[in-house]
This record gives sequence, C-alpha cells and structure tokens, in this order.
Amino acid sequence: MRNNPCDILVGVAEVATGEMRRASKAIWHGYENIVRNSDEAAINTAVCDAKCYGEINTDRGLAWRSHPSDGTAGARRVMQQHVITDATVTDADDIVRVFLDGCREAYKDLPVVKKDGGVDVLIADMTERKPADFSRQLADDSIKFFVHRTPEGKVDGFIEATIRPDGRGQLYAWHVSPELHRTGVARALMRTALEYMGDVAVHSNTTNGTKAYGAHRNLGFTPVGKPTSTPPPMAAAGLVGWQQNMILSREARAALLARWDQQDAML
Repeated sequence: MRNNPCDILVGVAEVATGEMRRASKAIWHGYENIVRNSDEAAINTAVCDAKCYGEINTDRGLAWRSHPSDGTAGARRVMQQHVITDATVTDADDIVRVFLDGCREAYKDLPVVKKDGGVDVLIADMTERKPADFSRQLADDSIKFFVHRTPEGKVDGFIEATIRPDGRGQLYAWHVSPELHRTGVARALMRTALEYMGDVAVHSNTTNGTKAYGAHRNLGFTPVGKPTSTPPPMAAAGLVGWQQNMILSREARAALLARWDQQDAML
C-alpha cells in the first residue's frame, strides 16, 4: 500500500508544528527564568540595603513581576509610592514622636552601667527637651527636614540635612517608625536627602553598636577618626554609646545612587 504524499506532508507538518510548539514553550520558560533571575539578581544586589531599608527602592512606585508557577500569572503587585515632602513647624509633634520611638528602638540593647538607668530614663529626658529643639530647628532655614507621610498625611519618618560652610553635606537625624523598618521608607528618605545636598561628600554621626551604624556602613559611609565618648544625656541615663563620625565620599554617593537606579530599572 502506497502512502498518499499529501498525508505524508500533513504528518510532517504536524510533527514540525509540535516541535515548534515545544521549542516555543521552552523558549518562553527560558525567558521567564531570565526575567525571574534578573529580578532575583536585582534583589540580591540590594541585600545589604534590604537589611535596613527594604528589599527595593519603592519611591518610584515600582512593581514586582509575577511568574506562572506562583499561581498569580498575569498579576502585578504594585508597591505604594512613597510620599516625601518638606517638613513644616506644624510637623514638630510628629517628628518628636518618630524620633523618640526610633531612639527607644535603637538604644534598647546598649550597655547600661547605672542601676537606675536605661533607655527609658533617656527617653523621659528627651521627651522634655526635644519638642523645643525640633521646633527651633524647623524654623531654621539653613536646615532641611524631609518627612515621609502616610496616605492620611501622618509623618512616620524624617531625615534632617544641611550644607556645611565647607560645601559638604551633613546629616543630623534619620529616623523611621520601628514598624516601618525594612519597607523602603528609610531608603527613600536618604535618597531624597542625598539628591538635595548634591554631588558632595556627606558627613553623619551615629552610635556604635546600633542598627543605624550598620545602616551607614551598608550605604558606603566609612568611619572618620576614632569613636568619641558617650554624649552627656546618654551618660546621665547610664547608657554607654560611643559616637562615630562617618563620611560618604562623592564617589561612594554616586555609586550608591547609580546602584539604586540600576535596581529600579531591573524591577
């Protein structure tokens, strides 16, 4: 029995079509793996940032890609865009609240050398002093406060920056409500401050043994000189908190912003 040439051609076409479909499926899965790996690479690159500032920079309203295997094919989960604004004197109470909450969290594990001392003693002292301090600083045009606001307008993070007489940048305070750690709020605030101060080296000061010290190092700040002694208010509260001057060089600042831009572009 002789095969019909048309049947043979149809059979060949079906086989070829099946192979093409399988090849296309393989290519698609390969592409999906590339996309997923690219996302993972971006997040892995940002792992040091994620320890203190959230997995990715969300100040531009970024979105995560989904993958068919996760059961949400076609879905896109969009991150809420961060709202960073200039602070006003009316924000003083909220800034004090965030500051005190941040200090309580930051200093809770510092050594205590007085029987009746501790972080609660320090917080009680600052609760009396800081409202006037921050109100005065907010009225000073030479100091820039940036605040992070909730959709309802509540302040839940802030950063304080200025330009020094020598033209370099200076950070004075950088706090976020503890419940918002690792959500990208601190990172969005830092980025805003760095962009405001411009292409200059930036100085800061932080307490050894705290998460803030590690956060500075992860960003590229390096220690300047030896640690200095515990500030009087902390010493009076029986805490040991050696202070460390830090600097982010112009080159490190540029590299940090470029890294964040690259991570944003990949996501």
